[in-house]
Amino acid sequence: MTLRLIRFASWLVVGAFGVVSIAATSMSIVPLRTSARITPQSIGSRWSVPVKSSKGHVAYILSLEPEVDVGNHLVSAELVLRPAGENAAKANLLEPSGNWHGLQPYMFPANGFATGLAKAPFGETRKLTLKNLGVQVQVTITEAKVTPISSDGYQLDSLSLDIELSNL
Repeated sequence: MTLRLIRFASWLVVGAFGVVSIAATSMSIVPLRTSARITPQSIGSRWSVPVKSSKGHVAYILSLEPEVDVGNHLVSAELVLRPAGENAAKANLLEPSGNWHGLQPYMFPANGFATGLAKAPFGETRKLTLKNLGVQVQVTITEAKVTPISSDGYQLDSLSLDIELSNL
């Protein structure tokens, strides 16, 4: 009898965690419209903004993070969405799940803008659908200025983005 009670109690605990897990992945957010800008001079003061849940607490942190080369040139920027609070060190939620490689829509390498916005990888407007979070992210590049730093490399002089987050 005691073993049955222990099994039943453990089943309830596992079931409760499953419900919490499912609820966390389908949490709705307060739609957000914001703008971000990064330049070589702004690397020290990183841009970030809280994304609130429909219940009013901070659910995620959205940031634009620089990538610099060994010569301290701003060669790329990455849009990052992370859970707020204790889970903030987790991987970028914009990354595709599973094994992946190559350029992704949330990455903004300077080399991609060398021939202008119209020819940039993924275009001027990018949409990322995060089905597991119930969120869609739309990014419109409003400015991307680059200068050459080598025969085949470029530096971002400025990158400006309009960003919208909404529920699916």
